[in-house]
Amino acid sequence: MTINVDAWLKRAAEFQLGRGGNASAGEALQFAISMATTFYGPTSPQVQMITRRADAIPKDKNNAFTNIVIYEFSYGCIKNMAAEISAGLVQNIRLGIAGEILADLIGLARDALNSKAISVAAVLTAAAFEDLMRRLALEKAGVTSRPKLEEVIRELKDKAVLQGGEPGVAQSFLKFRNDSLHADWSKVTESQVTSCLGLLDTLIVKHLS
Repeated sequence: MTINVDAWLKRAAEFQLGRGGNASAGEALQFAISMATTFYGPTSPQVQMITRRADAIPKDKNNAFTNIVIYEFSYGCIKNMAAEISAGLVQNIRLGIAGEILADLIGLARDALNSKAISVAAVLTAAAFEDLMRRLALEKAGVTSRPKLEEVIRELKDKAVLQGGEPGVAQSFLKFRNDSLHADWSKVTESQVTSCLGLLDTLIVKHLS
């Protein structure tokens, strides 16, 4: 499934019109939660904050007009998220964090490789490879489902995220990924690990730095 950013932003703008009563507090709150879940993740601080505050508002005895307060709070969240999405801040933050995590994982793989722990290095590298492909598909190509990895790479090629020889190189590491994660060590070599790490370095610098 692809995230239709324009459709989300268009719907978000409609809640400005609803402040006069055309949209209910429940609709605004549900949309705010759905929007935060889609763009920040279901366990993100944004989702937790919205749900926590929405639960607290009805319990506040100083709120004489609970529905109005919920609507205004929800609309404020929607407006802020729309601004961050339009500015590209949501994607930039997520990509930066993903880049740091992958860099740590790759560092561990290189340490294992230097220690001649080829199997450990292979597992870490294969995991980093799959995570990077799926991360790029989500952030750069709008793929929110979880198709097979070969389909992910094909989508990245179609959306020009992977260019030139990158799609072919990425495809060539699918067997390495499968062999490593299924512990078929007779088919995994040190050169495969080194080559895959080289691709990961290139793509992280290109897309996540």
